Amino acid sequence: MSQQKLLFFGDIDLNEVKSEYTSSLQFEDEKITVNLNIFENDSVTPEMIEKADAFLQKIEDAIRNAYKYLLDDYESEGETYGYIQHHIDQLSPEEMIEILGKHTPDVDQNDDLVAHLKINRIAIFPEDDDEFAVFDFTIGRDYSDYVIAIYTDIESKLIDLGIES
Repeated sequence: MSQQKLLFFGDIDLNEVKSEYTSSLQFEDEKITVNLNIFENDSVTPEMIEKADAFLQKIEDAIRNAYKYLLDDYESEGETYGYIQHHIDQLSPEEMIEILGKHTPDVDQNDDLVAHLKINRIAIFPEDDDEFAVFDFTIGRDYSDYVIAIYTDIESKLIDLGIES
């Protein structure tokens, strides 16, 4: 069988595999770009596409896990905390208002900004079970070239978290 159906992407022709497929999904109020990335076009198997499909079938749980990892990292003053501190130092008051809306005085500005981090892209790598998915979080591409990248395995378990441009 040369055609394989993949959630969000439709039919993938295994005889003519592209290096990247792009789609999107809706999670709560957010539209998230989803990329399927292939390193070795001629080595893609139906099993790889099935693994990607199984992962995408549970994508809402994977997204919730990614948000949990992000908040845990922030609370332990890890990379996410540094990302927030950097942007609070760099953004103008006007930009902060654009991102946050109206600042609530009884809410820490750091906490307010971390609450506004959103996933703008999920990348799937079906050839790599260890770093199967990457969730890119940002305060907004208009305000930063940096993202917090959360790498998970095929079971949505945290592998790594870092800041990337």
